[in-house]
Amino acid sequence: MNQAQARNYARKRTMGATFIVLALLLFLSFLGEVKGDFPNGLLLFLGAVINVHFLAILAIIFTLTFVFSGMAGREIILQQRKFPPVALKYALLITLAACAYIILISLQGMGSFSLKLQAGVILKRLLPFFLRTLILLSAVWLWAAYSMKSATPKARP
Repeated sequence: MNQAQARNYARKRTMGATFIVLALLLFLSFLGEVKGDFPNGLLLFLGAVINVHFLAILAIIFTLTFVFSGMAGREIILQQRKFPPVALKYALLITLAACAYIILISLQGMGSFSLKLQAGVILKRLLPFFLRTLILLSAVWLWAAYSMKSATPKARP
């Protein structure tokens, strides 16, 4: 397998798994919103989904997944590195990039005085997002990296 094939195989696996997990989460979120009052729940769900910040976070996750999956394919398939550290490294980097965006957006309108007051609020909201995103992306990346490892050509004796 050459470098381009390894990159494409890794991207196909990782992007597909990321899309499936995010689609499942959106569907479960939709069911949670419309459980009590369908019309209002539908409007709230659509309002949340078309929010520019939500779309920006999705763009960050998918763009970095595309870029990093090619690098992970090269590392796992061609360089034959162990897949758990590679998968967790890229899941952590993507999660940190999404959290950095949230921090920048949160700090955008704050003055110096309110910065000290709001730091606790930002941390209180950011920590659950960080942990959930890291756990979900780690699961996706570990599965994709394992499937990349299975595609690694075996050495002949």
